Amino acid sequence: MADLTGTIAGTVVDAATGQGIPRCDVSARGGITRGAETDGRGVYQIPGLPVGSYTVEAAALGYASQSTADVAVQLGRSVTCDFTLQPKP
Repeated sequence: MADLTGTIAGTVVDAATGQGIPRCDVSARGGITRGAETDGRGVYQIPGLPVGSYTVEAAALGYASQSTADVAVQLGRSVTCDFTLQPKP
């Protein structure tokens, strides 16, 4: 049976330093909701998403959350969705 899914992947960085933000929660909401956590370099991957349009949100303690709407997942492909989060005062 063919895999009818795609992947959203990217990085989450600190706007002030440009460094990756580890342990940042990233979620993709569309027909389903799936999530991932960034690694020590701020890299994440959300595989197994059915083809369609998603709103992707990144949230980390000490930062203002950010979201991107209409991220299109295509069959068998990986789409990049990067975030630059602003530190909260």
